[in-house]
Amino acid sequence: MFDVKTREFEATLDHDGIPAVRMTLALPVISGGRPRAARRIDAFYRHMELAIVSHARRALLPRAAGLFEPYRVKLTFTFEESDGELRVARVLYADFGGDETEHRLTDVWDVKSGLLTRQLSEEVSYLQYLPQAR
Repeated sequence: MFDVKTREFEATLDHDGIPAVRMTLALPVISGGRPRAARRIDAFYRHMELAIVSHARRALLPRAAGLFEPYRVKLTFTFEESDGELRVARVLYADFGGDETEHRLTDVWDVKSGLLTRQLSEEVSYLQYLPQAR
């Protein structure tokens, strides 16, 4: 049985002193269970945090510079362990100046080996729910 805690990270990336990208990330910290499997799974999410921050600095910050409202990025997760699997469901919400999307991804891990066995994905764009101009 794994022990899953939450590591929270908040940051605002500025451009010329003006907030351009606001990030709120909540990622799992995995321990317990089989130590090697826990380390492998935990390393995946630590790397993900670094990749998201790097992408925000490299790609989002230049696009958001000078906008009236900063881009917003929020990542949350839930988890469930059963039948030899650990399922970590992530929800990435992004608001890029009114273009809001939500990407849901479930990582399914083998608890014995710590290997990612499959990922289930769904993307929702909130633009589809806005009234269409005629």
